[in-house]
Amino acid sequence: MSTASLKPIGGTGGTYEVEFTYGDAIDLPDHTDGGAVEAGYVSVSYLSRITDVDRDDAPCAEGALNSLLDQ
Repeated sequence: MSTASLKPIGGTGGTYEVEFTYGDAIDLPDHTDGGAVEAGYVSVSYLSRITDVDRDDAPCAEGALNSLLDQ
């Protein structure tokens, strides 16, 4: 993927589809997730607990995530 952009979905108000454009393939090192998959291996990523960090610079994103987590 070289770029991605949001395209509004007509008649739905506030919903979008993501449009991708693709460029030339780039060889990735085998020790990266993408490079391991390109080399025919399985890639496993580990995520630890997500902890809350108060931020003033992203109120919309924080509010959206909070509404999902409060359910």
